[in-house]
Amino acid sequence: DANDLPIACIKGYSRVDREYDEAGEITKEFYFNTDGSPYVTSAGYSGIIQDYDEDEILISRIYTNAEGEPVERSDGYTEARWKKSSRGTYDLHIYDLKGNEKSLDEINLLKDGPDGWSKWMTPKTNIENSCFDIGSLNLGEKNEGDQYTCQIEIEFKDVTASDTGQFAIWTQGAADGKWDIGNIWNSSVMCIGQPPADGIYTFTVTREVSDAMIDASVFGVGFRCDYWASGSFRVRKVKIEKGDSATEWDMGL
Repeated sequence: DANDLPIACIKGYSRVDREYDEAGEITKEFYFNTDGSPYVTSAGYSGIIQDYDEDEILISRIYTNAEGEPVERSDGYTEARWKKSSRGTYDLHIYDLKGNEKSLDEINLLKDGPDGWSKWMTPKTNIENSCFDIGSLNLGEKNEGDQYTCQIEIEFKDVTASDTGQFAIWTQGAADGKWDIGNIWNSSVMCIGQPPADGIYTFTVTREVSDAMIDASVFGVGFRCDYWASGSFRVRKVKIEKGDSATEWDMGL
């Protein structure tokens, strides 16, 4: 802070210790509170250990305690592995503490949110057209017609529309770096016309995997607000999970 004293960042911890491989990729990461004690995330872990393939693509993440010992997250798994398929995509698989593979059902597939997406995130304000990138996801093995449910909590305060176009808030996201409506999160309108009244709203939509998504690996997640003149909004509890209904909110991958 202004007095050079430790404070917690938006993700909840005050200090992070990291180790890197020769390519500069993070292989170990451990979190600490302002007093130097281990920080335990809302998902129940204090560190991660990661491994990469020959192309420096992340293929394994193990969740650990402060001593580097594997622990089971509060949502029921210990390790995430990304396996390269015959199509060249990296499909997600998750395992419990005993090494048993678990279903992706009821697991938040989003990665690396501020303390499991539990904290508010605020985009730039007072900009007529504002884009806000949140993170990325890997849907794992998927087939055309598979259903995924997307959910986000948004708080609006004193938002007014501009007079240069139609006010709208909608989701956006790329697939393998290319803008594509095949992204399960992309192009779903949350609000159009008049800005909503002050308050907290939960937006939920279920969409099906299209043919365009089958060979894609990484999907971007974000949202934008078009033609607004003033006020502010912020988001949290962003979730994408397999299935056609939203379960009780939990932490992200």
